[in-house]
Amino acid sequence: MMKNLLLYFALFFISKVNGICIITDVGKLKCWGYNGNGDLGYENKISYGSEPFQMGDNLTYVDLGTDVLAKSMCDGGDMKCVVTTEGKVKCWGYNTWGSLGLGLPHNTKIGDKNGDMGDNLPYINLGTNVRVKKIACGYTHVCVITNDDKVKCWGDNYKGQLGLGDRVTRGIEEGEMGDNLPYVDLDNEKVKDVDVIEGKTCVVLYSGKVKCWGADFSENRIGDKPGDMGANLTAINLGTNVSVIEIQMGRHACILTDKGKVKCWGYNPLGSLGLGDTINRNEASEMGDNLPFLDFGENVLVKQLSVGYENSCVVTFKGETKCWGKNNFGFIDHPSVPIPEYESGRLSHEDGFTNFTNIGDQNYEMGDYLLPLYVDDTLPYSVSVSRLIYCIAYISKVKCWGDNWMGGLGLGDQIDRHHSEDTDWIELGTNINLKNINDITIANVSPTNTPSKSPTTGTPTNSPLKSPTPVQNTKDKTIVFKNDFVIGIHDTISFKYSICTLLSNVLELKCGETLVINTIKSGSIIVEYTIHSNEDEFEINQDELDDMIKQSDNEEIKILQIKKNKN
Repeated sequence: MMKNLLLYFALFFISKVNGICIITDVGKLKCWGYNGNGDLGYENKISYGSEPFQMGDNLTYVDLGTDVLAKSMCDGGDMKCVVTTEGKVKCWGYNTWGSLGLGLPHNTKIGDKNGDMGDNLPYINLGTNVRVKKIACGYTHVCVITNDDKVKCWGDNYKGQLGLGDRVTRGIEEGEMGDNLPYVDLDNEKVKDVDVIEGKTCVVLYSGKVKCWGADFSENRIGDKPGDMGANLTAINLGTNVSVIEIQMGRHACILTDKGKVKCWGYNPLGSLGLGDTINRNEASEMGDNLPFLDFGENVLVKQLSVGYENSCVVTFKGETKCWGKNNFGFIDHPSVPIPEYESGRLSHEDGFTNFTNIGDQNYEMGDYLLPLYVDDTLPYSVSVSRLIYCIAYISKVKCWGDNWMGGLGLGDQIDRHHSEDTDWIELGTNINLKNINDITIANVSPTNTPSKSPTTGTPTNSPLKSPTPVQNTKDKTIVFKNDFVIGIHDTISFKYSICTLLSNVLELKCGETLVINTIKSGSIIVEYTIHSNEDEFEINQDELDDMIKQSDNEEIKILQIKKNKN
C-alpha cells in the first residue's frame, strides 16, 4: 500500500497568473508557475516551471514550519492557504482586504521575502479550540468548515460574502479574528461543503440543500444586512428530491447530486451551463424542476465534477472526461487531432483541426455529441480545470495542458499545449506518489485582463439542408460535398476528425498529412466540406462515403450517422 498522500491542484488566473501546487505523500508542498506576489511561498518572486531544470528534485518544498504538514489547500490566485494535519490554517501571498487573516494592512505581501515563511509564518487565529476540516479561497475572501461543521469567513465583505449581516471587512485590523470572528448563522444546520468566488459564498448542508449569500448571479445581495441570514436565508431551489453532495463555482455554479447528476446555473453567454443555449439562469422561474440536468449521454452518470471560471469538466462512471464552456483558445479538444502551426505564441486557427469555438451554447453539442477528451481511462484518474489550464492526475503522475505563461504547465518552457496527448508528464521529483486522486481544489477568480481573442458563436438551427451534391475535381484530387444534415460549429472538429479517421483507415492515407478535410460554414452550419489528398489514386464519392459510415465501428462516425438520419 502507498503512503497517505493528498494531491491538490491550485490553478488560478488573474492578469495572466498560472499557478499549480501539489501536496505530496508526506504532507509537503510544491508549487510552480507565476510568482509575482510571492504566493508560491519560496520567499522570492521567481516563477518556476518556465525554464529547464526548475522542476523535479530541483523544485524545493515550500517551508511551512517545523513539523508542519499539509492536509489540504486552496488557492485564491494571489494568495494560498493550507490546512495542516492538525486542522490549523496558514496563508501567504497578497493580502487583498485581509484575505490572509493576519490583521495586516491591505496589499501586504507575505512569501516574497526572506524570513516570511516557515516558523515565522503564523497560524490564523480562528478561535478557541477551532479546527478546520475544509477551506475555500476566493480572490478577496476565505471560508472554512470547522470541526463542528460550522462556517467562518474573513476578508473582503463589500457584497456581504462573509455572511455576517454587514459589509465590514475582517482580517485587516487586530481583534477581528479569533473568537471575535463570528460563525456564519445557518440556523444550526451542519455544513459538508463550501465554495467561494469573488463576492459570493455557497455551502452544501448535510440535508443535501444549498444555501448561498453575497451577490448572486444577478448581483442581488444577501448577507450584508441584519436579518438576511439564519432562518431567513432560504435554500436554492434545485428541484424535487435533488440532494446535493458538492458545489463548485466560477462565473456559474454547478452541483453534483447523490445520484451522479449535474445541474448548473448563472452566467451563460459562452455555454458554461451546457444547456445548448446562451441564456443566463438565476431567476426563480428558471430554477427548480425548470432547470434541466446536464446531458452527458444516455444513462451516463458523473463521479467527479470540476468547474473553471467559464468552463467545466466531469469524469463519468464510464471513465470518460467531458468538458464544455468557453473554448476560444481551443484547449477543450478531441483525441488525435493534428495541431496547426504556432503563430506568435498562439496556435493558428486558420487551418488544421483545432477547435476554437465554445461548447454547450448550441444544439447538438452535449449528450452523445459531446466527445470525451483523450484520457487513458485504464487507470483511475481525476480532472482539474481552471480558466486556461486542464490537468489530469493519475496515481503517480500528472500532466497539464493549456496556457503555459510563466511555466504554469511545469514543462520548463512557456509553450502552450492544446491536447493532453501533446504534453509531457510533469517532473514532480523522486518518489512522489499520489493517493487520493479525487481531492482536487480549484480557485477561479475574475480575470483583470481578458484574452484578446473573442469566441466564435453562431445561431442554432434545426433545419436540414438540401440533399448532397458531390462535385469531383480530379486535377487536384479534391472532392467537394454539399452537406445534407445540420452540424454545429463545435461539431466541426468531430466531423473533420471522424471523416478523416474513417477514410485514412480505408484508403491507407495519413490523416492530416496525405488526407485533409476542410469545411465551409454559414453561421453555425457546415454547408460544404472538401476531402483533399495529394495521392494520385485517391477518389471517393458520396455513396461510397455513406457506405463506409454505415459499416464503421467508429463511435464518432456513428454519432454523425445518427444525426444525419434524424435530419
